[in-house]
Amino acid sequence: MAKLKVLAGADEDHAHDITRTNNRLRLLLLQIHPALECVFKGAVFTKTIVLDLLVRYRGPAGLRAAENTG
Repeated sequence: MAKLKVLAGADEDHAHDITRTNNRLRLLLLQIHPALECVFKGAVFTKTIVLDLLVRYRGPAGLRAAENTG
């Protein structure tokens, strides 16, 4: 029973770490470009495709430029 409690505690800690990391990422992105909150609502920031697009186009300005050329 003690081993199960340890495993459950580790799982809970991991879930808290993921939430903290996602929240930190969201806050950093919103500091860079507050209008992103209107575009990407909720937990969408954590989706791989959103992060890949932000990396590929080097941030919000690159996304806007890609939108205007597309």
